[in-house]
Amino acid sequence: VRFFDDLLEDLYRALLSDGGGAILAGLLRARYRAALIDEFQDTDPVQYEIFRTIYAGSDLPLFLIGDPKQAIYSFRGADIFAYMRAAREVSEERRFTLTDNWRSAPSLLKAFNTLFDNEKRPFLYDEILYHPLAAGNRELNDSGEVGESEPMQLWFMDSSDEKSGMLTVEDAGAFASKAVAGEIVRLLQDDQTLVGGKPLTAGDIAVIVRTHRQAAMVLNALSARGIAGVMRSDRSIFATREAEEMRILLSALGDPSSEPKVRAALVTDILGRSGNDIATLIDAEESWTECLKAFRHYHELWIQRGCMVMSRELMAKEGVRGRLLGYSDGDRRLTNILHCFELLHQEEHERGVGLEGLITWFSERIGSEEEQEEHQIRLETDNAAVKIVTIHVSKGLEYPVVFCPFLWGGANQKGEVVMFHNEQWQLIKDFGSSDLECHRSLAGKESLAESLRLLYVALTRAKYRCYLFSAKIKEGKSAANYMLQASHETIKSDNPLTALVVEMKARSSAEMARQLQTIADSSEGTIGFRLIHRSDVDYMASLSRMTAPSNHDITYLRSFSGMIDTSWRVSSFSSLSRHESGREYQSAELPDRDEHRQAGDMPISAAGGESIFTFPRGAQAGIFMHGIFEKLDFSSPSHEAIRELVLQGLERYHYKQEWQPHVTTMVHNVLNTPLSFPDATFTLGALKKKSWTTELEFFFPLKYINSVQLRDHLAQCGVLPSGVDLARIADVFRFKSVKGMMMGFMDMVFEVQGRYYLLDWKSNHLGNSIDDYGPSSMTLAMQSNLYPLQYLLYTVALNRYLSLRVKNYRYTTHFGGVIYVFLRGASREHGESRGFFREIPSEGLIEMLTELLIEKGG
Repeated sequence: VRFFDDLLEDLYRALLSDGGGAILAGLLRARYRAALIDEFQDTDPVQYEIFRTIYAGSDLPLFLIGDPKQAIYSFRGADIFAYMRAAREVSEERRFTLTDNWRSAPSLLKAFNTLFDNEKRPFLYDEILYHPLAAGNRELNDSGEVGESEPMQLWFMDSSDEKSGMLTVEDAGAFASKAVAGEIVRLLQDDQTLVGGKPLTAGDIAVIVRTHRQAAMVLNALSARGIAGVMRSDRSIFATREAEEMRILLSALGDPSSEPKVRAALVTDILGRSGNDIATLIDAEESWTECLKAFRHYHELWIQRGCMVMSRELMAKEGVRGRLLGYSDGDRRLTNILHCFELLHQEEHERGVGLEGLITWFSERIGSEEEQEEHQIRLETDNAAVKIVTIHVSKGLEYPVVFCPFLWGGANQKGEVVMFHNEQWQLIKDFGSSDLECHRSLAGKESLAESLRLLYVALTRAKYRCYLFSAKIKEGKSAANYMLQASHETIKSDNPLTALVVEMKARSSAEMARQLQTIADSSEGTIGFRLIHRSDVDYMASLSRMTAPSNHDITYLRSFSGMIDTSWRVSSFSSLSRHESGREYQSAELPDRDEHRQAGDMPISAAGGESIFTFPRGAQAGIFMHGIFEKLDFSSPSHEAIRELVLQGLERYHYKQEWQPHVTTMVHNVLNTPLSFPDATFTLGALKKKSWTTELEFFFPLKYINSVQLRDHLAQCGVLPSGVDLARIADVFRFKSVKGMMMGFMDMVFEVQGRYYLLDWKSNHLGNSIDDYGPSSMTLAMQSNLYPLQYLLYTVALNRYLSLRVKNYRYTTHFGGVIYVFLRGASREHGESRGFFREIPSEGLIEMLTELLIEKGG
């Protein structure tokens, strides 16, 4: 395994080798006649040595371009000391400094020049100087612009605690967030606040933070005041809460037979069920069955049509958008969920990864902070909204108005291993030497220096106005306190961090506020000071709230008086057979996997102990049994292959291994029972290769039809040869008028001697003896579950399909019949008289239904 660091090390060692280092350097100089290294403040010693070695002693130009004041990436390996060493080794006549600033308004630049006075050693190290800036664009401050008067605002948060005058970190964070929100409301409601000659909008404002926790505090405060806010971050989507919830959902979609996984997915915010909801679902077994069916449908939709199609249907049917948008941070949550689905689709499309591979790929990345651009969290809206930005993300960007409310915080230096640079600027790690505390002080100084550079980057993102917050916080070792409060003695101290802590502890909040006022007074009107009290902020929060969009447009509620045709839909056997009011179209057709049963109708023990009759019942049992026959090779079903399929299914669906012989025997009974039809006798275990297909999905265009029409047509047909009374079945239809498409899934279609048969597996429990699965019992079960409507719809679809695929097709010649296999009742001893329901609908019945249901040309 090779990383980028390995490539750097290899080149570095090659350049220093005695055998060919000089030759290699010469070859590189011959190919690259000049080198220009941008952002060189983010270099490290190895990179610097590589370029120094290549171009040392030559007349070829090497340009090292960087701003040491913006070196803020030490956590990625950047080493400011390598830059300082490079600068030291360049003679004065070869140094060039840019002092024209084209971002900020002239008055704001004057404020920066006041704050970053070199007498204050604003970056701690004498090698890093602040060069006073001049405006490259002196036309920025037009009359009425937001930054024209006192564009730099220093706000001091008063604790209102006369005894200590000190704020806790938590209180200061809440205080600052409310104050920021209040000021933003004031700015947006003031029509005289202009940017570029136009009223200020929320999109012109940025709040710069250091942590995602601070970002959340600001977003909550803005939301409470009716202000839209969005988070810009380089954080990975895989480190978010939504990604973890997505992992839980994907786990359930990948294994829909696992009820614990399904329950876990249901309680995510994506699907929004509570514990009480799930308890109610499980108690009402039909509802729980429907829920499991839905997960199975999404699973199969993913396999057949891909992740994106599945995700769109899941989002629509489960009401995910509306549910997530009901949260205060709903836009953020929804954006993250959609981002996760898009990444899954991209991985599926580009690498051809299947369902299980995608779930593994996604799960392995949970919690990571990958730096791939496509994995970074996205903005949740393109509308005008206040931007919440981390300092590192803000680098290189600009905003008309900037708030920096959290720069009073200090860095943590309590780790057991201390990293610092020695006098030769070499990086050292101290794991516990006798000089550990001294080295900790050096590390603290380096940390404070980087915090000062972070503060510089944050402030200089502003174009017209910038707000910097300060307060008396415990310990007081912050960059803001050093720049605004440190005395000359602290600045010149060998250990400025320790000196700063001591000084801030002794100074009262009133003295700190006076110091800020002094800075403002000496700024020639470019810096303003304000002492803010918590009571003022709380009071303003109760009064001031954005009640209209920040662009000042007036919105109107428009009423809709048109008519929407809701009759067009995708229908199915499930939607037509549900006759409870209001439930006709709650779910689409799914592959039929389970028996219908009454609540509480769980298996009971039969005499003689365990048998296929007492095998557990319900949706999961149906999925398990169907799965065996989906994967079975009907042309050569060996005992070992059947046994292996049964064992795999038992393990996957968490059934005891003791069921294996009973289920295996059932499969053999199904495969080896001779089935007699007028023109053929055969067994399902002796089909020809490629003569069958499983899970055949169909659609056909559906005419406008209502339950009365269908009921009247079927009632005329009377009793079928199997004993099914269509009139009794038709009498229960109560579905709404529909048109559009009819769809469904056929468990199996197979061909024997030129005839095509439609087969459906049924795991229904009809009783605990073989006689409970005789013709009369099966006919009763078929009628009570309206299965005849199912096979008639399927036969219409199959007849239509075969007529388009089979040469010289005729229904009476090519259609063999319908077989419904009640799996628990299959018995070689009793033959086809037990467990096998058969029907051959008449050609006239199928033609009548085809005329009634299918649009011409469909």
